[in-house]
Amino acid sequence: MKKALMFSLVLVLILGVFSGCGGNEENVTESVQVTTETEEDVAESDEVTLVPTGNVQVTKELEQMINHFRSAGLEIGEYEEKKYEIIGATAGFGLEIEGGYTELYYYDPEKADSDILDSLEDKHNPEAAYAFVINGYYELSLAHHPQQERIIEVFMSF
Repeated sequence: MKKALMFSLVLVLILGVFSGCGGNEENVTESVQVTTETEEDVAESDEVTLVPTGNVQVTKELEQMINHFRSAGLEIGEYEEKKYEIIGATAGFGLEIEGGYTELYYYDPEKADSDILDSLEDKHNPEAAYAFVINGYYELSLAHHPQQERIIEVFMSF
């Protein structure tokens, strides 16, 4: 009797674990349409404007950076949701720039942890194969990108 009870309890636990592991793979990669407002237009607004498409949200700060990339002639492709909270950022996503994958993050100085903000400059390593580039409260991460130097130059000119 005890064996049957233990077996049924273990079976219930296993079924519970497996039922929680099922994922929703519908929105793995979503495309986001970013407006072409000028940096001055966006800077005049104090509100964070989100452009929701799928699970990717674009804050006004990241929208300004994307528009800066576009104005420099860089081609922007699809966006991908990222768990930016894990690294302490307040916003972020993966995206295609010039056909290669990059990640762009923003650390809001009013919301981000002060220890994270203090450690940002320690991450700055633009010469590495997997580069972390810091410009103020923005972080750009790219690995083995064919246009890495150009993208970093445009990013740092923001």
